Amino acid sequence: MSRLAMLGVGMCGLVLTAQARPQVATPAKDEVVSLVKLEQKAFLDRTRAGRRAWLADPKELAQSEKAGCVPAKVLLSWTGAKGRVDVVVRRSGNGPIVFATNAVNLARVEIDNLEIAQTYSWTVQDDEGTAESCFRTEDYAPRFIRVPRIKNLRDLGGRIGFEGRRVRQGLVYRSVGLNENARRVYLSTQQIEDAAANGTLEDLLAKTTDLALKPTDVQKQAAKIQAYIKKEAHVPVRYGERYLLPDKLVPGAARLTAETRAYMTKVLGIKTDLDLRSPAEVFGMKESPLGPGVRWAHIPFSAYGGMGTADGKGPFKKAFKIFLDKANYPIDFHCIMGADRTGSLAFILNGLLGVPEEELYKDWEATAFMARPRGFGHKERLDGLIRVFNAYPGETINARIEAYVLEQGFTTGDIAKFRSIMLE
Repeated sequence: MSRLAMLGVGMCGLVLTAQARPQVATPAKDEVVSLVKLEQKAFLDRTRAGRRAWLADPKELAQSEKAGCVPAKVLLSWTGAKGRVDVVVRRSGNGPIVFATNAVNLARVEIDNLEIAQTYSWTVQDDEGTAESCFRTEDYAPRFIRVPRIKNLRDLGGRIGFEGRRVRQGLVYRSVGLNENARRVYLSTQQIEDAAANGTLEDLLAKTTDLALKPTDVQKQAAKIQAYIKKEAHVPVRYGERYLLPDKLVPGAARLTAETRAYMTKVLGIKTDLDLRSPAEVFGMKESPLGPGVRWAHIPFSAYGGMGTADGKGPFKKAFKIFLDKANYPIDFHCIMGADRTGSLAFILNGLLGVPEEELYKDWEATAFMARPRGFGHKERLDGLIRVFNAYPGETINARIEAYVLEQGFTTGDIAKFRSIMLE
């Protein structure tokens, strides 16, 4: 058996070997360490009005983007160890190992992606002894997750919900798309002009593969293009009717490496990939980029004010059913940027769990830490979602969100089931 496998973990701070030579340096015993960067806190600690103003100010926003949607790493350091050094970090005393490494003359390591408000114990051992300590992560959401090439990955859990119960971590994640959107290949000006001249424009447009236009729509597009060409003949065109209809779509390029795929499936344990993108965005996809072992649930979604329409309510009903089946967990849900459609669904889910209104806003606003989509601001986007919920009865945003969900045909029992899965 390897030395790592034989390592025991006792009470926090206990030296397990009388001749122990290593001495823990940082974190100090029982120290509370932050997983959120100072730059991120500078934004999140502002008042709601202050955060709203920040998002509306390009200069301020640029500072937020520098922080990134990633956690602060935790530095473990020690002195006195020589030769080969083993380091093991466990969650909650004798809980599961979350980090283990060994190397010669090791004196420090950085660990990542820890849970918030959690106690961790750790040991450092060389050939002559073992030292142990523990630390606690700060109770400060959101829990950012660092995975190469997958931005805006956050745990939906960690905040306090109904009855003072914490939303469980490690069950639901939100992120950007796990692959690129399908790429449109547009018809060239020459193709369209030749087809218009030859009377074959409708045939050319009918061959498009992404929009599945009805014959009447093809005729309307053809008529618009014909009129445009007749009016603007020989005038260079940057964008016009002739550019609006793609000839075909090319499936989106991969974002995941073998390493990130393994991390998301084996460490995060994701079983369901809930993809909120449109059919055109996922053109050519047959399964999740995480592999055939992960369920790919494709439900084209709406966002913000659209959640109050039939096109928003219908997809929400389909999506929420996924969260009512415990077998689907852990779940990662996303659109392409993890901002609008993803943010709208996250707002509803956390609202149902009793997360306070201020934290609901902060979860949506935390997308500011990545290169935000154009126009990502309250007035342009989130205010529309709030107006949807304000049309329902209830003294709190949580009550109004619950009324919205009940209107979609779900029962109080369904909501209680979701809470039983997600609340500690």
